[in-house]
Amino acid sequence: MQPATELTAKHPTRQSFGSTFVTRASRAKGSTEHIIFMRLTVDKERLEFSTRFSIDPKSWNAGKGRVKGTGIKAKAINDSLDNLEAEARATFNELMLREKVVLVDKVRDVLLGTSQRKYGLIDQYQG
Repeated sequence: MQPATELTAKHPTRQSFGSTFVTRASRAKGSTEHIIFMRLTVDKERLEFSTRFSIDPKSWNAGKGRVKGTGIKAKAINDSLDNLEAEARATFNELMLREKVVLVDKVRDVLLGTSQRKYGLIDQYQG
């Protein structure tokens, strides 16, 4: 089997991708709320980052990775999580088309807007 770095465009690699949501207790002193984290997995490499949503842990459905209920707050958070999940999948697919190997860090960076193109000296004069 060829290492991922030696794969050619003629033989594209297949990479696995997954995403889910988990909660963690808030570190804020005296807080009973839990923070919702997005967990991304690309080829068994995973990482988690905060979605910046917080909820009462009793209202979390761990099996579905969503907030329980049909209230306004639950629907708003669940809609945002659905959108984030769809955006993560689309980002992964786009990166697969552009790059030979997709790293989980790159998917996260694009989602969070922290990904930046590095320009060389020649790029600056041609742009």
